[in-house]
Amino acid sequence: MLHTNHRKNFIFIYDNIINNTGFEAMKQILKVILILLIIFNLIIASLLILDIQTFIPPKTTVRINILDMNSEALKLETIVNVDNSNVFEISIQNFEVVSRTQYGEEIGRIMIPGGTIQGGTNKTFTSEDNFILTNQNIALLQNTLTARVSLKFLGLIEKSIPLEIDIETSIEALVEQIKQPTITMHTELTEIYQEGINFTSTIMIYNPTHLLYNIEEIYFNIENDQGENLGKITLTGNRIEPLHSITLISDGTILFDAFDAQRIWLKLFGIAGVQIAGLYKTINITADTSFSIPNIKEFIFGNEPIDFNIRVKFKLTLRGLICKVGFQMYNPSNITILAEDLICSVLRQDGEIYSEYGQNYMEHCTINPHQQICVQTNITIRYLDIIRIGKGRLRPDWLILRVDGNLYIAGTSQVVPISLNAYADPYIFFYRV
Repeated sequence: MLHTNHRKNFIFIYDNIINNTGFEAMKQILKVILILLIIFNLIIASLLILDIQTFIPPKTTVRINILDMNSEALKLETIVNVDNSNVFEISIQNFEVVSRTQYGEEIGRIMIPGGTIQGGTNKTFTSEDNFILTNQNIALLQNTLTARVSLKFLGLIEKSIPLEIDIETSIEALVEQIKQPTITMHTELTEIYQEGINFTSTIMIYNPTHLLYNIEEIYFNIENDQGENLGKITLTGNRIEPLHSITLISDGTILFDAFDAQRIWLKLFGIAGVQIAGLYKTINITADTSFSIPNIKEFIFGNEPIDFNIRVKFKLTLRGLICKVGFQMYNPSNITILAEDLICSVLRQDGEIYSEYGQNYMEHCTINPHQQICVQTNITIRYLDIIRIGKGRLRPDWLILRVDGNLYIAGTSQVVPISLNAYADPYIFFYRV
């Protein structure tokens, strides 16, 4: 509506015109114009007041993110999006975010610069700030955003309303999203012993966060490919500084009965404790690695071969030729070897033809580490068989003593088959050995 001073000025001008001109007709015209202006002013003012009354408060969305944290500080990001659905411009002033603990203790304030928002548009305001923490046990941040929204018409009419929004940020929920340590495991077989094969595992644990980790418990289970538990090894925990790593080394022994499987699995489990803003939480850490069962024959006997010797004595008797065969073995390894299924055979060779005179079993024996042992057997060859098998030829080109059998790794089904030949000159028939 028109201002009172404006109306007085208008009436003053009107009176002067009337007094100066003296024309009654002009006086009537000016009266009509004055009435029309007053009516127009009242209509415009009514419309503006009606528009103010229909003012829609802006839709405001607030998001508070924890950008980073450590045991002593939080870095918060505040994002405020304001959507002005009115047709006129609004202004936002005095943005402020106050953060408190769940007990109402204030830990910091964030001031956000305001601004204007045109009608039918939206605008985003952001701010970042660090909050230093003491020993508060903060499980929940309670944040309150306040501001003042104002609008002005034609520079004459102004209206403002307060804005207040509450936002909660869960520290506990954030802890669940903390990155787990990165774990790298490497295992190699080293030496072989009587009980099994020794292995060394190297575990490197990297802390990718800005928090201090305390490894409270860490161990790994040893399993075969059927999921059977073969043992457990417990490691000593340690502290992991932010963005640092530690290396743990563990030795163990895999028993030989485990080598009947195809693969061995090492499954690591642990618990890491972390302190955040006075809140202590634990995080489970897991990792696993596996390796194939090595070729036992190559692993055990790859560097030092087992020494075998076949000794024989022939004795002429009325019943025939008696062969006293001794089989001597030396075990150079650190494990016990079982010699089983040993069969001794005596053959003759005539050119490319091989014929068997006879065979007999030898005793089973256990060969302890770095031990030499000898087993014996007797095989009698009848004189008639010498002539018959040789098809009338008395003397063969060679006499062959053969020992066949299996060497077992004690405690496993791992087997090393053996077949050994010793050649003897046939003239031994005529000499006592």
